[in-house]
Amino acid sequence: MKFWLRTFGDLRLLDEQGHATAFPEKGLVIIACLIAADRASVPRVTVAELLWRKSTPSTSFTNLRSLISRIKNRQLELDRHFLSFSESRIELKSVLA
Repeated sequence: MKFWLRTFGDLRLLDEQGHATAFPEKGLVIIACLIAADRASVPRVTVAELLWRKSTPSTSFTNLRSLISRIKNRQLELDRHFLSFSESRIELKSVLA
């Protein structure tokens, strides 16, 4: 199945028929940022600072771990891996159509 990332208006992951597909919104932000910056990967610390700028570092990393868990679960459900995760980096695995 092909997916598209709609970035104008509401940030949405769309399926082949153009229907919105559930995916963690902050996960879509990560994908959009990586594509826009033309980067294959980014350090986890950079993502935590971007998404939870006003939080303490420990809270930011806790939130990031929770987000990563939700993203991994949703990717398994979709049988499509857009992002992969190491101890220190987040990598764009699958470019959307």
